[in-house]
Amino acid sequence: MEFKELLLRQRKWIPNARVLAFDPGETTGMAFFVNGELTAHDQLRTKDLDASVEIIQNHFNLLQPDYIVMEDYKIYAWKKDEHTWATLHTPQLLGVIRTLAVLSEIPLEKRMAVEAKTFCDNDKLEMWGMYKPGMRHARDAIRHGCFSLLFSKHPMFTKPTKES
Repeated sequence: MEFKELLLRQRKWIPNARVLAFDPGETTGMAFFVNGELTAHDQLRTKDLDASVEIIQNHFNLLQPDYIVMEDYKIYAWKKDEHTWATLHTPQLLGVIRTLAVLSEIPLEKRMAVEAKTFCDNDKLEMWGMYKPGMRHARDAIRHGCFSLLFSKHPMFTKPTKES
């Protein structure tokens, strides 16, 4: 089944939205969807946090998203010792993306990796024609975008009424 077919089955309509999805890290996956269709994907070099501000802002300006979704980050109790004295690059990059979204007045959704990876596994990405070999981070961003398009509760993804 194609992704748009699944989207129609799940939502009963195709959201008219430009969705920008991120898998943040030193290499940040990016995926961009227009009206439920994947139109761009990439892996951005975001190891330098200061340079990352401009990189992310340029994507906001170029793509003009209506909605942003990104993978969230938590420090799990069993990994807390690994994080002692760490600079925690990913949470700082999450802050960059969140700040730029707030300044741009773009709604933002965060989700843990397990949600998107469990539902949007590699087999589904292949079936939907969205599996991108050698682009692990871009694939993870694609998963987040697909998951939001299918399941987000944000008003942007609710079916418009006949009065609209």
